[in-house]
Amino acid sequence: MKNQIYKDAISSILKYEQKVSGESLRIIDESYRMTKYLRKLLGELKDHVLQFGFSDKSGDYPKSVHSFLTKMTTHFAPKCAQITA
Repeated sequence: MKNQIYKDAISSILKYEQKVSGESLRIIDESYRMTKYLRKLLGELKDHVLQFGFSDKSGDYPKSVHSFLTKMTTHFAPKCAQITA
């Protein structure tokens, strides 16, 4: 499956977010832990791409990245708004 790595990343983020949210931490602690996790995950994704290259050689990769980032932004934007409010 060509987009499996993105699906796995989103699934991993959602699971970790539920874990962190369920621990009843303050929002700033929650945000810090999520930021650390996302930084680690992005490093792993970067290592994967450097090792194996892009799975989609047809030129659709930028669309896949855009889709992935759009999904992440859509999911996390409401939570970010709560932090700044």
